[in-house]
Amino acid sequence: MNTLIISDSPRKEGNTETLLSFLEKELINHSISANFISLSGKNIKHCLHCDKCNEINSCIQDDDFNNIYKSVLRNKGLIIGSPVYVGAPTSLIMALIQRMTYVSFNNNETLSKKIGGLLAVAGE
Repeated sequence: MNTLIISDSPRKEGNTETLLSFLEKELINHSISANFISLSGKNIKHCLHCDKCNEINSCIQDDDFNNIYKSVLRNKGLIIGSPVYVGAPTSLIMALIQRMTYVSFNNNETLSKKIGGLLAVAGE
């Protein structure tokens, strides 16, 4: 099984990436291939609810979303790690999740058979 791991932390090599790297090694130790994407420095806009994604299985906005979404579709598993800021995940991961959900919904629910997991990282 192929699994995509997405780190939402804006900090390279911070706590979220450290924990996700440990998880990636454990998956590999259990013969599960893992691919790692960091959202640090990525441009992901918010969903416009324009419905232009309908039947094209991608978004018309020109940013990093479509490449990440294609990676999600290529993998059976999806693990998302995010730091917790003010009691919630970052706005960047929320924009990604909302757009992925909307594109999937408008295209025969392409994400409906994915295996997923979340990692929330909080600290002092």
